[in-house]
Amino acid sequence: MHHLIGSSEGIEYAVDVHEMTLFESRQYEESLRGAGLNSVEMLPSPSPGRDRYVGIAPPG
Repeated sequence: MHHLIGSSEGIEYAVDVHEMTLFESRQYEESLRGAGLNSVEMLPSPSPGRDRYVGIAPPG
């Protein structure tokens, strides 16, 4: 995230990096398959680092 911080001394520019992932891609996919979902795949996001994991529930 990019920040502009204003004070009486001027404006400071700062970059704060947030890495929010808890698991590797393989672990997300294994978890979804383990929950019974089929056709698990990763869909890229227009926002860097925010890919989506999608699975299809079996009929019934």
